[in-house]
Amino acid sequence: MILPDKYTTNQDSLIGASAIVLSCLGRQRVPVEDAWGRCKRESGRLNVRLPFTKFIQTICFMFACGMIQCEKGGLIFNENLVTDDKR
Repeated sequence: MILPDKYTTNQDSLIGASAIVLSCLGRQRVPVEDAWGRCKRESGRLNVRLPFTKFIQTICFMFACGMIQCEKGGLIFNENLVTDDKR
């Protein structure tokens, strides 16, 4: 589910998982495997279940929506980072 509803909690939706991923990325360009390690630790700290398959679905969803960008080397970063660099 993309949006939370009556049967899907906020953290189980892709929008909720996107918030966790964005907080893990911060303002850095990181490889996907490092982002997964950070999100795994963060989801454990928040007591939220974020399995690897959900993480990959969330990354794909975020890329399709334009929330994150990807570089040739496999680095992913917050789309707003590009906007800040252009100023």
